[in-house]
Amino acid sequence: MVSLLFGGQAALAASMPTTDQQILSLEGEIAKAPESIPLRNRLASAYLQKGRETGDAAYFTRAERLLDKLLSQAANNGEALGLRAWVALFKHEFKEAAAWAEKAHAAQPKNSFHDGVLSDASLELGDYPKAIDYAQTMLDLKQDQGAYSRAAHLRSLHGDIDGTIDLWRKAIRSGSPHSEHTAWCQVEWGDEYFNIGKEKEAEAAYRAALKTFPGYHRALAGLARLKATEDQKTEAAQLYQQAIAVIPYPQYISALGDLYAQMGKAEEARKQYALVEQIALLDRINHLLYNRELALFYADHDRNLDEALRLIEREAAVRKDIYTEDALGWVYYKNGRYQEADRAMQEALRLGTKNPLLFYHAGMIARALGKEKEARRLLKEALALNPHFHPIYQQSARETLTALTTSKGGRS
Repeated sequence: MVSLLFGGQAALAASMPTTDQQILSLEGEIAKAPESIPLRNRLASAYLQKGRETGDAAYFTRAERLLDKLLSQAANNGEALGLRAWVALFKHEFKEAAAWAEKAHAAQPKNSFHDGVLSDASLELGDYPKAIDYAQTMLDLKQDQGAYSRAAHLRSLHGDIDGTIDLWRKAIRSGSPHSEHTAWCQVEWGDEYFNIGKEKEAEAAYRAALKTFPGYHRALAGLARLKATEDQKTEAAQLYQQAIAVIPYPQYISALGDLYAQMGKAEEARKQYALVEQIALLDRINHLLYNRELALFYADHDRNLDEALRLIEREAAVRKDIYTEDALGWVYYKNGRYQEADRAMQEALRLGTKNPLLFYHAGMIARALGKEKEARRLLKEALALNPHFHPIYQQSARETLTALTTSKGGRS
């Protein structure tokens, strides 16, 4: 098996102090030099990294307060402006992220980090040409992990599977001082393999991520999903439990509840489903971060469909990426609003993304509209990409396709 972490960068990441150690050291240094701009920028960056690792929104708030105070004293500090843009991006304030990043870019036009934030914000706002332009600028300035990873994601969205896999390989090879960043790339690579049904390669990538960054929640959840689709439910449940112990993301808790339901553990499933709503609505930031996930949870489980629609329409008013359009289409479908569902799904599919769950959603919507030929095509595409794409919907796709194949007189 080819190693997915390369020696030099592995040694660099291993030699770095942990994020907790960096925060403790920097807080001590700032106590002695409270006006130091470089130290405060480094501490804000460490807070943001800790937020990435733990999912604890309190670290984003700490970074935001620190940066806002710094910028009140040094309004044109490019690094602080870029970090402030990153805070907004983490909080799903995409227009604000773009505005901060543009200020940072004006102060530091050759700092590719700012182009990366602008690419991310443009992507979430649905402006894919801009996202591509900024990612290309990153690559032109510096071919590093940040540039390669954004290029890989954009290639994936546009359906270029081979190009995507190659770019993730380059991103991993480039490495990062933060081992979590490299592990994130390895999980994304694994997800790409999973989407096209290459389960052994996906598992290798997830396990490599766990070696790069032990206990990484995204790798644990990736393995759990893989095991669930392979009908290894007990192992899948254990992996989801481990991921939830790190970060109680609603999508992990929901997936664990679904596993319990399939295993006949109805009471355990009910507890997980109740926890999804509790976590998602815990505070203002969680409510903002998890609107799309909560709407999909409601739609997938045929509950609170009016609330699901309210949440996803509010999200779609500001977030225009294809996965928000997909969620909007699916919620409309579950609410019986098939024409609106179809319009949203056409937007979700507009880039040519090869994702089996997108094809499944689109196929079910087409069927509801009586477009049986289109429904058959879409469901076939979902199963051809990965016949085990979802622990529940893979079976639904097969059953629906069988019913469509044997039906007579369907409209095209």
